[in-house]
Amino acid sequence: MVQWPDKSFVAIALDNTVWLCPSVSYWFGCSQLPNSGRLKSIDLMSDKNTLIGVGLDNQLYTRSGLLGNWALVPNSGSVVDITVLSNGVLLGTGLDKQLYSKQTIDDPWVFQGSCCVSRTAGLRDGSILGIGDGNTIYKMANLGAPWTYVPNSAAVISVTPVADMVQVPVLLGMSRDGTIHGKRAASLSEPWTQIPSGIKAIDIIETSYVYFVILGTDYNMYGCNSLLTSATCSQVKNSGGVKSISYIDGGKTLIGVGFDNQLYTRSGNVQEASYWSLVPNSGRVVDVTVLGSNVIVGTAPDGNLYTKKDLNSPWVFSPGGCCVTRTTGNGYYGLYGIGTDGAVYVKDNLESNWVLVPNSEYVISVAGSLLY
Repeated sequence: MVQWPDKSFVAIALDNTVWLCPSVSYWFGCSQLPNSGRLKSIDLMSDKNTLIGVGLDNQLYTRSGLLGNWALVPNSGSVVDITVLSNGVLLGTGLDKQLYSKQTIDDPWVFQGSCCVSRTAGLRDGSILGIGDGNTIYKMANLGAPWTYVPNSAAVISVTPVADMVQVPVLLGMSRDGTIHGKRAASLSEPWTQIPSGIKAIDIIETSYVYFVILGTDYNMYGCNSLLTSATCSQVKNSGGVKSISYIDGGKTLIGVGFDNQLYTRSGNVQEASYWSLVPNSGRVVDVTVLGSNVIVGTAPDGNLYTKKDLNSPWVFSPGGCCVTRTTGNGYYGLYGIGTDGAVYVKDNLESNWVLVPNSEYVISVAGSLLY
């Protein structure tokens, strides 16, 4: 697999055909390239347009761009893997698991040794990763340096460097048992996709692309570096006793709804010691959302919406808000809401009407997120 300049990926499938993937994410599908051919290794030349691959005959082939045709490179075998290093040097892995290099595509292979790997990948700093015996990763500082074992790197069959990844706007839905589901914001009519995760949540805030504040089904908050099964989470101290959370003041402050339907605040930095503090005269609401415009939206026990400009302002009734049980922000002014039927509804701003999101049953909470 190799990353294309627009952040998409050109990948070789298990049947050796070549595919284009908008991202390495299950939020996108892949499409087979025209004139795909069958390869066992692929990389991108320094011109960032020419693809180079190893065919099933262990010869090198090149093509111009995503729509070109593969052309045999004469006298280019025999290798099982090809890597283009950051300095443009071509690095091939031989059938003997030794490394060979050439300065240009027409040069002969030069023996480098450095046994024994099955595949390699070049990083931008000039270092090289290799897949050794046992499917573990080894690293060399530059071509010719010794291999160094990378701890905790098993078991993989291939590696590829990634410059950047596409973040996908995703609407998250939480079911009654806390299971997290998602659908792309650009395709809301799609059915929910269950996210492979051991996390159980009733509310989620994304604080950055790699960190989430989770309100668990036990009503404690957790800081997690992912929503997936591989996530590492830690409980936020003194965080229990709330049933809805949101950020205010640009993330400096967390706002929550207590079991008494009153608002509480605490430091937005979940790593530092903090406690929930009651906001005087703040009730009664069962859910709170802070929009991108910093307007605070509260959901009353009767399903109506109320707003306030800041924590100290009184609640103001918002016409046309009924009837929802929870909300989350939709852009700068809009909202997603959970109807009494367990379906998701959306409105572009507080004054507009709720519109049903197809195929959105049955969830008890929603949250917006940017996921890889």
